[in-house]
Amino acid sequence: MDEKIMLRLDSALKHIRLAQEDLDGVSLDDLRKSLPLQKAVCSSLVQIGETMKKIRVLLEEKYPKLPWRFSATTRNFLVHDYEAVNSRIVYLTVKEDLPVLEAGLLAIKNDFENGILVTERLILRKFRLTDAPLVFQNWASDSEVTKYLTWPNHKNVQETEKIVKIWVEEEGKPGVHRYTITEKGRDEPIGGIDVVEYLDDAPVLGYCLSRKHWNKGYMTEAAKAFIQYLFDIGYDSIKISAMKENIGSNRVIAKCGFRFVKEEHLEHISPWKEEPADVNWYEISRK
Repeated sequence: MDEKIMLRLDSALKHIRLAQEDLDGVSLDDLRKSLPLQKAVCSSLVQIGETMKKIRVLLEEKYPKLPWRFSATTRNFLVHDYEAVNSRIVYLTVKEDLPVLEAGLLAIKNDFENGILVTERLILRKFRLTDAPLVFQNWASDSEVTKYLTWPNHKNVQETEKIVKIWVEEEGKPGVHRYTITEKGRDEPIGGIDVVEYLDDAPVLGYCLSRKHWNKGYMTEAAKAFIQYLFDIGYDSIKISAMKENIGSNRVIAKCGFRFVKEEHLEHISPWKEEPADVNWYEISRK
């Protein structure tokens, strides 16, 4: 199935580029005056819609926020009402809507090809079963790292192995977006970042980082890349929370561009931690 998906992703991306190239440096008036140009651009849009209709069946469950309906509506409009095509709508579709769709398709293609996010100093990749010993060593066993998390530090590597096994088995399932953080040039997991839940249809971020890598800007760098990925695959807003007393995490969240929403008092941090806590909630929206 992956090969079929890749072929269709490549087809959609090719026709997106063709439409964009056709209108590169072209004004709306130029488009209105050129029937051959209108036909060429509309042909590309129809092809994009046809391909997206086929991809949707395979990918909508995993990537529900991609503009699937827009693609189908555009395709149907052009196929069935070509004489009534509005040049302005076509022009704005290519100039404003296609770049958003292109970013989403490229992000999905990257998921299937590489499964990594790359920043200046880091590579975010999927977890592997063999990561468990270093996950345990680098952060899961450290009570200072887990102090502000919803789960306590692991007592032995077997506990970590069970969790990592669950993460690996969950990979590819709807709603699951999870990466381990590594430094470029070293494949050692030094932290993790993922969507921990969904509230009001928005993903809620969670992250942690090995203590020896604190104060390097790594967490901000990784979080910004993950946020952009979630925007690219169609989410309009993202939420995150941090315990009020966790100064470092609140600082990272601010650096990522989140805005403060509210403070919440929790009687229990989680089912695994019974102590109370005051939590700050934040949100960021796609521009």
